[in-house]
Amino acid sequence: MDLLAPMVRFFINLDPLTADVRQLQARRDRLVKTLRDLGYDLHARVLPGSPGYFRLSLTATDEMIERSLPGFARAMERARGASPR
Repeated sequence: MDLLAPMVRFFINLDPLTADVRQLQARRDRLVKTLRDLGYDLHARVLPGSPGYFRLSLTATDEMIERSLPGFARAMERARGASPR
């Protein structure tokens, strides 16, 4: 049995799958602008989240990202000691 055959089929099937880079960049830009406006200090990392940090997924839908923004605002308000809206 050819052990490489499943891997070859896997990579051949990946060929038509592509990411819409412009859409991912637009999501990134939306999140970065909003989070910076809220006072978040942003650093690009490709590591698991660690204490005091969190990870964002740009593969979430635009709707999911928009729904998350008020939560980021509430979290920043709480971190600053303000009462949340």
